[in-house]
Amino acid sequence: MRKRIRLLAALSLTVFLLGGCGTPLYEMSEEEEGLIVQYAAYALAKHNIYQKDGMTNAVPPEEQEESQAADETEAAEEGQIPEGGTDSGSGEESQQAVSIAKAVGMEEKLKISCIGSSVTDTYQEGAYFSVNASENKKLLVMEFKLKNISGEALKMDTASTGGSFSCCLDGEKQIPEKKTFGGRILSSFSGSIKAKGTQKLYLIFEVPAEMAKNSKSQELYVTIDGQNYSVKL
Repeated sequence: MRKRIRLLAALSLTVFLLGGCGTPLYEMSEEEEGLIVQYAAYALAKHNIYQKDGMTNAVPPEEQEESQAADETEAAEEGQIPEGGTDSGSGEESQQAVSIAKAVGMEEKLKISCIGSSVTDTYQEGAYFSVNASENKKLLVMEFKLKNISGEALKMDTASTGGSFSCCLDGEKQIPEKKTFGGRILSSFSGSIKAKGTQKLYLIFEVPAEMAKNSKSQELYVTIDGQNYSVKL
């Protein structure tokens, strides 16, 4: 009974102080209004004999958000995903593969196969054209056989229709093709192949000598319109 009298007295005093003549009411922020509502609900619940548990945790919204963010951070550090969250994953998508014929823009007209590779200091075409490896480097020369399957003479200009090649030894960094003025280079060949005819062309890569010496695997890549693809050998 005394508690109720004290509560009524406190409320009366509050009304008197806030409702005095000539004194404007204090304008509360949303945060303050929320706190008053929560504390008022707590006071009512505390004196309600029919309610077993009153409101005992009146926390400002900002503190609630900070607490929730801390819980989510802790869960993330422990490798758990908070309820409602997403796990994007870190796996990489496998790289799309294309045929060599598609890499030079002749997929419907040519059948191209890699028939071997060699490591050398010099690439030679006839008696008048050669390319030498730089110091501490070697030339990796890939040889390809092209067969015209179009049924008619085929004019080729792979410099304008093909992509830019690179190679990779033992899964290391891709090494771009060494550009030359040779007449039998796959990526810059300009000529013709008769119906059912064949042609041998080459790709040249300048690689570190030590890498070339110990290499156990070779991979070929091509960039077409800014997109990098692996090439089926």
